[in-house]
Amino acid sequence: IKINKQLSNEPLQSIFNRNIHYPMRHHQLVLGTMWGKSTLGYITWFQTQQAAQHFNQSHGFLGASATGAISSIACTIATTPFEIIKINLQAGKVKTITEFVKTNGLQKLMPVKPMAALFARSAISGALFNAIYTKIKDIT
Repeated sequence: IKINKQLSNEPLQSIFNRNIHYPMRHHQLVLGTMWGKSTLGYITWFQTQQAAQHFNQSHGFLGASATGAISSIACTIATTPFEIIKINLQAGKVKTITEFVKTNGLQKLMPVKPMAALFARSAISGALFNAIYTKIKDIT
């Protein structure tokens, strides 16, 4: 409902009524895509962090910042296709993942210009998060 409201001037009650009439399978697909994205994101983050543990310890704050940025970018690469499909499903633009791919092609799962902005945002937030988290963890 939130995404539909952001994409149109349609009254909230109308959006709600339209969404309530979507088949249960549609809602399950949206939830499955969301959960798949979250699971893949967590696995990617923790695997890259585990691989970088020695680097973090030997390079301190800068090492933690660098590995946080790399982990966040890896998560962005892994999860963005799921997010794009989920948003298109929620907005009612497509009814299935197959329909999205047939209509838009695979290149729409990783659009170049938005991805550059996403990488920058991910790198900055990942670097800050990891550096701060590592410092807090070292203190306790």
